[in-house]
Amino acid sequence: MLVIAAALALSGCSTPSPSPASDYCVPRVAVTPAEVRPGDTIEVEVESGCDAPMPPGGWVVTAAPVGELDRAVRTTVEEDLADGLAVSIELPDTFPLGEAWAGLLEWDYGDCADNASCASPSGSFRVVRAP
Repeated sequence: MLVIAAALALSGCSTPSPSPASDYCVPRVAVTPAEVRPGDTIEVEVESGCDAPMPPGGWVVTAAPVGELDRAVRTTVEEDLADGLAVSIELPDTFPLGEAWAGLLEWDYGDCADNASCASPSGSFRVVRAP
């Protein structure tokens, strides 16, 4: 039990609801399936519980190869984050093979304490060659 509590304490700000000491919260993001091919569609699910204000123009949900934001696929969603949201993103046939991530772009870290290690609202997936 102590190991689990320590692991949760080290997980940074990635909690589904604010702690009593702070209103800062970063939603967990799940990407399914975990392994895809170029041209496939992924589902990006943002967990409910963080009542962050929607930025002007909506949430930008992004999928990108690790280290290559210039090759990102983006879509905008105007939904209340407190209820969670799910977005389908079709990867182009030219999407690079390898590790990739998807999540909310332009997340506001302004309320994250200066001494905190705040997580990014993103999840990972892998793009593999078609058989």
